[in-house]
Amino acid sequence: MPLKADDSQGPLRVRIRPRFSWFIQVSAGFILLIIAGAKSLPAWDEIKSVIQTQPILSPIVLSAVVLASLYALLRMLFSSELIILNETTLEVQKWLLGFNLSQSSFLNSTIENLRYEERSGRYGTQSRIRFESAGETFTFARQASRSDSRDLIDGMLKVYKFPMQESGASEL
Repeated sequence: MPLKADDSQGPLRVRIRPRFSWFIQVSAGFILLIIAGAKSLPAWDEIKSVIQTQPILSPIVLSAVVLASLYALLRMLFSSELIILNETTLEVQKWLLGFNLSQSSFLNSTIENLRYEERSGRYGTQSRIRFESAGETFTFARQASRSDSRDLIDGMLKVYKFPMQESGASEL
């Protein structure tokens, strides 16, 4: 369960942790094997020949792949999204390793069409909570499960009566 409520400060304070992803772990393991020189891999000879024929480009590409994999692994293990809601504002913060990466604040009176949505994609079904404010659509709680998203919206409605989406395809 990636949702963790914190009742110590303010009316509603919820931290959402990412879900476990096997794809990222397998990719990171593969990259580490390449770095360590896993000569037993069938593709190792191909990788080795590319490195020998492209001595400048290959280290740059391998470094980019390794850095992207490490960043994805860090996000999976150490990132979170903090939702803070009081009677006047909704604040959404994104954290990684204790550093605040971004922070968005909205007046509750400007939030319209609060809703839960599911989107099917290449990597399965993604759930998220969306709303409109000042003519733009904002998304948060992408890592929460369906039941956690329902609980979060119910908790948000206890603090402030947001206008909800009318009946439609992405109902709760």
